[in-house]
Amino acid sequence: MGFNFAAAWVPSVRKQIKDEMDKLKNDCERQFGDRRRATAMKDMPDAGMSQEAIIARIRKGAEGSEKLWTNESGNLAGGIYYKDAKHWDFVSDVIRLTVVSNPLHMNEFQYIA
Repeated sequence: MGFNFAAAWVPSVRKQIKDEMDKLKNDCERQFGDRRRATAMKDMPDAGMSQEAIIARIRKGAEGSEKLWTNESGNLAGGIYYKDAKHWDFVSDVIRLTVVSNPLHMNEFQYIA
C-alpha cells in the first residue's frame, strides 16, 4: 500500500501524521516562537517606514545572524556554505545589476542569458 494512499484513506495513518505534524509545530513554536514574536510585524503599520528605518531593521537582524556563519563561530550547517566576504560582495553586485531583469523577455535582457 502506498504512503499517499494510506495517508489519505487510512484513518489511523492520517491521525498519526496529524499528531506528528502537531508535535513538530509545537516544538518549533517552543524553540523559536518567543524570539520571533519579539521582532515580528503582525500588522501593516498605519504609516510607512523610511528606507533608512527598513535598512536599519534588517541590518540589526543580519548582524545577529552573521556570527553564526562567519569565522567567529564556525559553520551554519545546511545554510551558509562559503564564508568569504569578497564572494558575497560579488554576489551582491550581480544581484544589484540583474534585480530588474526578466529572463522571459530575452530580447530586452540578453545580458543574463
